[in-house]
Amino acid sequence: MANQYGPQDRYHQPQQPYGQPPRPPAGYPQQYQQPYGQPYPPPGYGYNPPPQKPGKGAVFWLLVVCAPILLLFGCVAVVVKVGSVTTTTTGAPPDVVYAAPTQTAESAPVTETRPSAPPTTASTAPSSPPAVAQPPQIEPKTYSGTGAKVVKFDPISDLALVTFTHTGSANFIVTALDSSGAMQDVPVNAIGSYSGTRMLSPRNNTQIAALEIKADGQWTADMKPLSAARTWSGPSIEGRGDQVLKLDPPAEGLATAQVIHSGKANFIVQTHGGSALNLPINEIGNYSGEVQLPSGTTVVEIRADGAWSFRRG
Repeated sequence: MANQYGPQDRYHQPQQPYGQPPRPPAGYPQQYQQPYGQPYPPPGYGYNPPPQKPGKGAVFWLLVVCAPILLLFGCVAVVVKVGSVTTTTTGAPPDVVYAAPTQTAESAPVTETRPSAPPTTASTAPSSPPAVAQPPQIEPKTYSGTGAKVVKFDPISDLALVTFTHTGSANFIVTALDSSGAMQDVPVNAIGSYSGTRMLSPRNNTQIAALEIKADGQWTADMKPLSAARTWSGPSIEGRGDQVLKLDPPAEGLATAQVIHSGKANFIVQTHGGSALNLPINEIGNYSGEVQLPSGTTVVEIRADGAWSFRRG
């Protein structure tokens, strides 16, 4: 007879045969059902969930996350390094600097061998003597003016001649200056009118670059090289006032000269070209005597206010 009350009516459920263990209720989980014929615990009593697998630790997840990142960075670094090496190799070769090898106590010293120069063949042509530097030639120039003046010119380091003239009544003083303005010589120191030739002689390897002139009247300064000096080639020569004489030929051996001067002021004679500067005469007024001309003398410089004469002995 069919169940007219429906399957949910507990009062009309199918009954187990007598003497058999009860079956589990419908809807009870299959995994917890006991084999048929065994006592079945009631639902909810003594329920044990199935064992679970242990979870993954923090270290495991750190390795899982970080390992791919580290691997990615390593790949990038390798690619960059390979690229830089490729760029350096394909570019222009850098300058190579070789360090000197360090020598230790055990290692032998390094000997550098250089190719020997090819042998030279001696020239059969005679070698010319080395050229000797000559001082620049002084160009003749004439300066003129009135009163005090500083005459500047290209510095000279060789002997030179200057012929001065002055028309006045007061002092006529000429001072030679070097490039720094220091005094080198006073070639002229007279009063009133003057006419004479003086020699400019640079001292101590210096140069003369200017003439400082103090005058009250008109004056001229005619500069020329020493080669333009008056030549003393015969046995005797005469003149007046300041003068420079060039001996031709130069004095040799025990050479002498008979000298006469008629005047009132200084009478000074200097010789140049011998072993040393010689001052055979330094007197005032009239003079008559015989002096030695040192061997090798080429120039005689005279300072006088009157007439004079020289005769070789």
